[in-house]
Amino acid sequence: MEELFKPIQIGQVHIKNRIAMAPIGTQFANLYGTITDQNICFYTARAKGGVGLIITEHSLCTQPHGRKRRNVVFDSDWNLLEMKDLADAVHAYGARIVVQLSIGHGRQEWPGKNTLSLEAPSPVPFIVREGSAPAILKDLEGIKGPMPKEIEPSRIEELVESFGQATERIRKAGFDGIEIHAAHGYLLAEFLSPLSIVNDLNKFT
Repeated sequence: MEELFKPIQIGQVHIKNRIAMAPIGTQFANLYGTITDQNICFYTARAKGGVGLIITEHSLCTQPHGRKRRNVVFDSDWNLLEMKDLADAVHAYGARIVVQLSIGHGRQEWPGKNTLSLEAPSPVPFIVREGSAPAILKDLEGIKGPMPKEIEPSRIEELVESFGQATERIRKAGFDGIEIHAAHGYLLAEFLSPLSIVNDLNKFT
């Protein structure tokens, strides 16, 4: 227990103890991806409670992927004030805060009118295969998502640029770092998985 409350250094960031809050989806952002007072109160309460490091919920670098899920989106300088308010509020209690940043949900995005939403490395829908889900999620087995379109190389370049711009905004707002989100079968994870990058589409028909 003594080790748990000792400070630790990660790179240039000094953290007062070794208690870290993992990302928790809140959907407290507004529909434009702006940080709200509810976001700030939620994280400030954890900082006040003594957590040394807070990692924010899954946040996005570009708006088209953030609608409907109420993700925080770091796509505009217009939101810098709210970003800074969150970082300052957490820092006031001696905690550090890192943004978990993503390029989007990819083929697992909510389908809708936005044609950019359902794009993936290959036109392969997500499938929850029989026997693949834990007990609490068994009801999801057999679900098949809509067909995404294959992402254009120019869109990949746009996402890379958007990620860089979001990173700069996060730095300006005073956050302490970034955790790259590459899990859950979202877009970045799709580029890393052979299950979503194929040459033979007959395997999925």
